[in-house]
Amino acid sequence: MKDETIYKKLAARIMGARSREAVSVLVRDLSAKDIIILKEQYGVVLNADEEDQTRLEKFQITKQKIEKIEKKALHKKNSRDSDK
Repeated sequence: MKDETIYKKLAARIMGARSREAVSVLVRDLSAKDIIILKEQYGVVLNADEEDQTRLEKFQITKQKIEKIEKKALHKKNSRDSDK
């Protein structure tokens, strides 16, 4: 809940920023995960430079791999439970 409030406030500040420099100050220390959360859950659109974009893409790929592994494990667990 606390993180949700922080993200909501940060998203509002980013959306209300008057310049790109102001946005840069707000997001410069954020992790790729934080940026993705702001983008996906709060609709914040950031124009990332090439380095940031690469970092975000790597994180996205990692996130997709984790979701795939979780789905596979859940499927195995469910199939074992149904065999009992």
